Amino acid sequence: MAKDIRDLFEADNKLSKETMPNSHEARFLDKLETALPAKKKSTFNWLSIAATVVVFLGLSFGAYQFFNSDDAIKTIVVDTEAPEIKTKTLGDISPDLKKIEDYYSC
Repeated sequence: MAKDIRDLFEADNKLSKETMPNSHEARFLDKLETALPAKKKSTFNWLSIAATVVVFLGLSFGAYQFFNSDDAIKTIVVDTEAPEIKTKTLGDISPDLKKIEDYYSC
């Protein structure tokens, strides 16, 4: 039942002896050109020019803010001495808890 694939290809080659005409490539290219004409590229790509201008303006504004920020730097003095807060411990509540607290805190 199974046929060898090589035999099938040989039989197919014997049946089809057709050749392509000499002008088939030129006709194909003509049909292709009418269906999909080549688009001419514009010399100016306006989107890239606009993007360049936006980047240039952004960098200029950033440089202006960076170099013209003399009065933007302010010195803030912070008092580092905080008042001491007395917290209650378990030893303040009960003498037994004071023993436990002293045992575990040492």
